[in-house]
Amino acid sequence: MTASISKSLISLVLACGMLLMFFFVLPHQQAESGSSRFQHMERVIVEMDAGNFMQIGKGISINGHLYEDPGIGALAVVYIWTVKTLLHPGYVANWHIVFGIQFAIYAAVLALCCLVSDALIFIGFALVSIGASFLLGQATWSYNCYWAPSLAVIVAYMTVAAMLLEHRLRKGTLFFFASGCGLIVGVLGLLRQDATLIAQGSMMLFVLVHGLILLIRAAKKTPPPRQSKKIFLVSLIFILTTMLPAFAYREMLHVHQVLTGTRHDIGAGVHGVWHNLYIGLGYYPNKYGIKWDDSVGAAHAVREDPTATFGSKKYMPTLRRLYFRILVNDSVFFMATTAKKCLEMLQRLGGITCVAFLGTVTLLLFASSCRGRFFLYSTFILFPAWTIIVASVPPVLTIPVVPYAVGAQTAMLCGLAFVIAFLFMFIKQFEGRSVENLKYYSLKYLVIVFSGLLHVVVVKKMILDACSYIDRNWKRSLVVLACIVCISFAGYYYKDKKRQQLASKNIHFIGEIMQIAQIKTNAPLQEITKNSCSECPCRGIGNLQDLVEGDFCRVNWHNALARLWQAASGQSPFDAKGRFILEKRMQHDPWGAPYCLDENTQTIRSSGPDGRPYTDDDIVVSVRPQ
Repeated sequence: MTASISKSLISLVLACGMLLMFFFVLPHQQAESGSSRFQHMERVIVEMDAGNFMQIGKGISINGHLYEDPGIGALAVVYIWTVKTLLHPGYVANWHIVFGIQFAIYAAVLALCCLVSDALIFIGFALVSIGASFLLGQATWSYNCYWAPSLAVIVAYMTVAAMLLEHRLRKGTLFFFASGCGLIVGVLGLLRQDATLIAQGSMMLFVLVHGLILLIRAAKKTPPPRQSKKIFLVSLIFILTTMLPAFAYREMLHVHQVLTGTRHDIGAGVHGVWHNLYIGLGYYPNKYGIKWDDSVGAAHAVREDPTATFGSKKYMPTLRRLYFRILVNDSVFFMATTAKKCLEMLQRLGGITCVAFLGTVTLLLFASSCRGRFFLYSTFILFPAWTIIVASVPPVLTIPVVPYAVGAQTAMLCGLAFVIAFLFMFIKQFEGRSVENLKYYSLKYLVIVFSGLLHVVVVKKMILDACSYIDRNWKRSLVVLACIVCISFAGYYYKDKKRQQLASKNIHFIGEIMQIAQIKTNAPLQEITKNSCSECPCRGIGNLQDLVEGDFCRVNWHNALARLWQAASGQSPFDAKGRFILEKRMQHDPWGAPYCLDENTQTIRSSGPDGRPYTDDDIVVSVRPQ
């Protein structure tokens, strides 16, 4: 347990170090002094520095000056109050604290990953996703909050990865991790509302599908799949916890309003859904005179209802009425505008070709997983495509430009990694097997072909983008490359040590099976395996990792293992179709070589990292019946 915690701490230090490197190396988007967001944030900081908590003078709410991004203002208020109260009473803040708040939120995601797992693949996925979103220009250290949907997508993917890699998490931490991820997404939703909506919509796939499975099983009065129930509960907990930060923020304003008499216009933000949807119809020139401009939305609302001024309670209902009037009376204009924005959004996601390949491979994998033991993976396979669609809805309904499309672009990036991982997993499951059904053979090779085409299309674009970035920022690129190389070497060393520990654990487990078999049968090992030296064909033939499936060395070990298992457990190691069903960790060592069993000396051996038996890196256990 102590070793696991130490690994998590080391992983956290390395991950935060990498994040810190991103913080100092990558550019920071400065605020425009003339923007309303900058002016409102400056007012918040000035009032907090003057000692006014959540109010500007007596009875005047600070909340009215946070209508653009209430969340970042609330976090700034908490940050300044904490520093002033606990650390430095004379502290004077400036608007640069926004970058520190963004860094803290990213670091919280990495800390949560390290808290529940010490697996390099799990923590690495989070770090690589964050790093890739920065380096490919889809997220940046920014005074604006357009990075929030990007991080919300990454957190949603981390929750899904946790469900898939639950065996790599610490026992009983899956629900805790889902709750923590939900709270982080809820905080991001205070910064930008679409961040929470995208993450909630993405996880709703699991709630709907597995909820339906549970309902069908309940109607048939059959026990539901345990894994399906867990997926449903984890997804539901994630969605529910995303709502808590907004609820807590509103209640904090209510309490402050009661205690001080300050009137907070809670939920009366002017940049709400209907404002953005209405002026989003003006992304292209149109006959209604609508433009992507706040003043145009305000003018149209007042023209409809003189009392519906900008920010008033009647403002949003008036724009909603105007929006639906156009939708009903001129549906051709509405559909044409939306279709144009969809096509532009496809270009933001890498082009129609890239999206089509991703969709085709997803459908291919989904078709192969709908039946049999891969059924529970089907919703995970659909998750990337579903998330891309959900994340594309806000920019398509508003404006499909880069700041608004960041969430969808990050979903595309993570989705490609997710689908490629499933491709390799699917191919590996059928590697070396004689599957009678021709469907699996055809699907396997089609998957390989589409994987290659997907790599050609996507990787070519990524390489061109990376080369363009390196050409502009070669010094920063060298620093990033050096850090990646160092972390890769450290990860390789850590992975090799992990494999050695796993090989030793597996050999001892097989040794216990040998002991039980001898005790139950009261016979020597040679009689049980019907061989006096199963490993003899493995001697002097070089690297055992390169052996094909039908080699005598592998066949001898599989035969010996099958007879030992039969003698120890009394159960057949083959299924009804004659396929070997024992765990892969018993069939070969972590490097892919068969174990070597010498019945004469009663030793079981792993040939180690070099794959050659009887060398210094071998892992050997001598077994004697007790």
